[in-house]
Amino acid sequence: MNEKTNEKTNEKKVIISGTVAKYQMKKVIKKPEDVKERKTMDQISLEMFSWESQYSLLNTLTTKTNDDPCAILVKKQIMSKLNNYKQQDVLKKVHDERKLIRLDQLIGKLQESGLKCLYCKEEVYLLYKMVRELKQWTLDRIDNNIGHFHDNVIISCLDCNLKRRKKSSHAFLFTKQMNIVRVDHLDDEDRDHKDKP
Repeated sequence: MNEKTNEKTNEKKVIISGTVAKYQMKKVIKKPEDVKERKTMDQISLEMFSWESQYSLLNTLTTKTNDDPCAILVKKQIMSKLNNYKQQDVLKKVHDERKLIRLDQLIGKLQESGLKCLYCKEEVYLLYKMVRELKQWTLDRIDNNIGHFHDNVIISCLDCNLKRRKKSSHAFLFTKQMNIVRVDHLDDEDRDHKDKP
């Protein structure tokens, strides 16, 4: 972020650079009508957007002869996202076809996670209407210097994935699941003195 001052008009301009900073600014100044819906989800029944429906559907994806249209759609959505992760790895020059997570491994990870984010333990969704749905499932890389490999990814929600950024996965997990409990440690003798005027 840079600041420039115009001497004549005494006007200050702030220049925001960087993808994360730009995204954060857009998020702050976004009007409610700017939220975009995914056009591919227009034909889906509302029932399919419930977490319970998606969770039960996820568990049917491993059967070979699943010709249920909803299961086919979910599989296509997962494959599409997997291809996007592959492209991301290619762009960042960390792609290795032999190590890239496969569809069956990804479905296994989704099932193992119970369709919940590792960090915040919130439910994540396979199908979602909003483009930047914060509770959509994502593959978060444990080590951001290597690709989306089977042993380098965990299931997280988009919100936690974006908030973690470059922090250590273990440190972020610790802070997300930390529970601060205030306990008064007064023994009986201290209570007696406190109660007396």
